[in-house]
Amino acid sequence: PGLYKTIFFIDQPRIMYLGMQQLTFSFNIGNIQAWIARDFILNKLSLPSTKEEMQSDVASWQLKGESVANITSYIHFYKNYLLDLVR
Repeated sequence: PGLYKTIFFIDQPRIMYLGMQQLTFSFNIGNIQAWIARDFILNKLSLPSTKEEMQSDVASWQLKGESVANITSYIHFYKNYLLDLVR
């Protein structure tokens, strides 16, 4: 909670947290999060302009996460998270 895209602290978006992985897709998630952090640092990526937009995204993913019921839905959840990151 409090991390936009599980990377950027909502209250201090210039502070990034990388490396908290789950079992599925761990290597890919870490790489993609690092690329996103790099692009943000190099001003190639901008974040939503308000905390409310970031909090809305976090809330949306929390709801999606709550619906994970088995390993298949777990894998699909993380696949969708990866696809969301690379968009």
